[in-house]
Amino acid sequence: MLKKFEVGVFNTEVREAVQDGAHHRFLDDEWADIHWVEIVAQNEQEAQQKALRRYPERAGYVITGVQALE
Repeated sequence: MLKKFEVGVFNTEVREAVQDGAHHRFLDDEWADIHWVEIVAQNEQEAQQKALRRYPERAGYVITGVQALE
């Protein structure tokens, strides 16, 4: 059964650029802060895996947490 999860994600490259008074060349400055995105999955682990595919670590993204929505 599929459930909805909320995943926290931000981008370290954007965060570092903003701290240095600069901008990331592709992403908005907003990505320095945590975004909460909704992901539909069977469980928390699958939700995290889907989030990592959408927001890969190699591109500077960090998953801060996964929470089930009721």
